[in-house]
Amino acid sequence: MLIATLGTESQVVTLSLLELERLGFDVGEVVVVHTAAKTEKIRESIDRLDEVFATDPRLRRYRYQRDLLQGERGPIADITTAAEAEQVFETLYRVVRRYKLNGYRVHLNVAGGRKPMSIYGMVTAQILFDEGDRLWHLVSDEGLVTSRRLLPEPGDQYSLVPVPVIRWTDRSPLETDLARAETPQEALREQETLRRDMRYELFLKGELTGAEHEVARLLAQGLSNEAIAAQRGVAMNTVTKQVSDIYGKWRAFFGLEEGVPVRDAVVAELAGHFVRKGGRR
Repeated sequence: MLIATLGTESQVVTLSLLELERLGFDVGEVVVVHTAAKTEKIRESIDRLDEVFATDPRLRRYRYQRDLLQGERGPIADITTAAEAEQVFETLYRVVRRYKLNGYRVHLNVAGGRKPMSIYGMVTAQILFDEGDRLWHLVSDEGLVTSRRLLPEPGDQYSLVPVPVIRWTDRSPLETDLARAETPQEALREQETLRRDMRYELFLKGELTGAEHEVARLLAQGLSNEAIAAQRGVAMNTVTKQVSDIYGKWRAFFGLEEGVPVRDAVVAELAGHFVRKGGRR
């Protein structure tokens, strides 16, 4: 499906859709995200899109709908405050997340609308996209832009430019705990937690021996060296040496400053990691 942000130039949507078609993508649905029609230009842009999707034979086959940007006080007509910008972010995130959860592959075009719509569209893609999704920006020649034609004519030059999306995990984001995040703020917090957990896993599996890994797990439970030795059935000197090695490796791997108690850091940070890891199984 195509999700497109809309400003005053409705050709951004139709040209993007036709270019996706030319590139061989089988788009079946179009969702246009836009501000409230409080100005003549925005109202005209929306009306022209509604009409062309209802009447043009080439576009009538697509399922077309609009999604109005909503704020705490109702529809957003412009983006002039931090609160409105944040609500734009939430709307874009909600729209993309809804279709991703329903199994769609998403093409997101951020060429239209106010600059915050483009910026937050790109951030949304970084959070939610996997390898099957695409982020685009439309470029057109000056004559086509000036003409405001919704449908191209022979000789018109326009193209979709792919915008790189840096994937931070090999898994689809919605296969992780991000699937539960209903707002972008929740998603960003969850993403940061997942990043930290990935670093902890790199430390535990890449820096520690198998025995040290198990000792670190017990340390994270708050056990003393004596309790760890008793539970593992090994000599106290063995555990003392393993704990000392874990501390040294932790300090080097995470760049912990001298003077900061290593045991406190290990217990505080790994305790939550092991709990989260157990909950994801």
